Amino acid sequence: MEQIHIKKAQPLKGSHSLPSDFWINWHSLSLALFSSEKTTLESIAETPFLQTALGHYKDLGYHFERDENSLVIPEQNKKPKLIDEPIIPEHEVILMTLLGIFLGFESTNTLTLCNKYISNKVIENVLKTFECVIIDQSTEESTKTLTIRVSGFRNRKMLSLKKNYLTKIATLYYQIIKKEACKWDVTESGPDHLERKITLFSQDIKLQVTNTDSMNELEKRMLRKLGQLEKPSQKILFPENFKLNGTTLLSPSDCSSASILILAATLIKGSQLTLENISMNPSRISLINALKRMGATLTVTKKRQKNNEASATVTTVSSELVGRRFDFKAIEGLRDEIPLLIIAGAFAKGKTILRNVSFLRDYEADLLSKIILDLKSVQVEIGEVEDGLVIKGKESYDGRIFNTQGYAMMGFAYLVFALKAHGESVIEDIECMKSQFNTAFEILTPSSPS
Repeated sequence: MEQIHIKKAQPLKGSHSLPSDFWINWHSLSLALFSSEKTTLESIAETPFLQTALGHYKDLGYHFERDENSLVIPEQNKKPKLIDEPIIPEHEVILMTLLGIFLGFESTNTLTLCNKYISNKVIENVLKTFECVIIDQSTEESTKTLTIRVSGFRNRKMLSLKKNYLTKIATLYYQIIKKEACKWDVTESGPDHLERKITLFSQDIKLQVTNTDSMNELEKRMLRKLGQLEKPSQKILFPENFKLNGTTLLSPSDCSSASILILAATLIKGSQLTLENISMNPSRISLINALKRMGATLTVTKKRQKNNEASATVTTVSSELVGRRFDFKAIEGLRDEIPLLIIAGAFAKGKTILRNVSFLRDYEADLLSKIILDLKSVQVEIGEVEDGLVIKGKESYDGRIFNTQGYAMMGFAYLVFALKAHGESVIEDIECMKSQFNTAFEILTPSSPS
């Protein structure tokens, strides 16, 4: 088990470019497999996490070509090969992508998930939407596994995907394979990279968005009092026999890596850090918006729109944070970055209240209890309320030994805490951090001993 020793950091300075966003690339790659032409994904970094993900597709009989720093996906559009061994994804999004593809092709390949990395409770709830047969549930070396074989799908034209991120992913990939006419409500269903990429690959498929942006605040208040103010909605419309076309894509830099560095630069005094070409997809910047509400000094410049994705350069100057209340709407789309927001609350002045974070209990390690116990051990005033947390922050703490539990964002939350804390901290089981966000890890730990 690899570990790293961390001491209080020097200010973060300079300008950095981060790898392109993994999830945008993942959906682009997955859609390209079923397009009628070649697709090229430019500036794709060779990370262990990417290699593992590509390995799943290679096992299923799909192939790719490397051209310098680009990934070329030839036209394939075929049923996945039947393989003897179950596929073991390391992330819920990868699992749901493969599930949707298997459903569409009626493939009897099996998927096995280990809830050290994936929440079995969450996935079991998603499977209720589909006619999937659980064929094995076992415990081996204290790690629970769940193996599923797909067999069908019901009510596909009646189901709303509103506020249901994982079900949305599987359903839309099913739809891509089946090519049936359908309309899906995807309102408030988490990050919308998949919908954006689908409409980029096919001009036949439309993303229908209705909102109230054109109204002024007085008009909104009047309609709200009358009960006539409709909430923004988003629907994706598939026509009969649509076609996916190949394309060339350059994705913006990873928003999750940027969130880690932005929080660190905010907390470490004297920092002034610039991150270039960061994904500014509205469904992915909840942590940036949360930090701005808490008083973070962030400057956004060089805004641009390309390939249906927004990006910008973000400069962070260290600043004092103030506690705020965050309900479901305020942290929507913040699933992976919740541990980072907890650390922000620990150093903020006053109380920070977080709601809708109980999902962190659904992993084998009960990540919510783990981070509460770890932070209490370093004198953070943190307590639970119904479906949430209350944190009373202060300026400084002492370091300690932390363990990531194999969960990368938990590890980075502890890393940022350690960089701000007095004395030395040790972070154990850091392989997941280096696999998923190696560039952010190297920027924050340039000379730390392992």
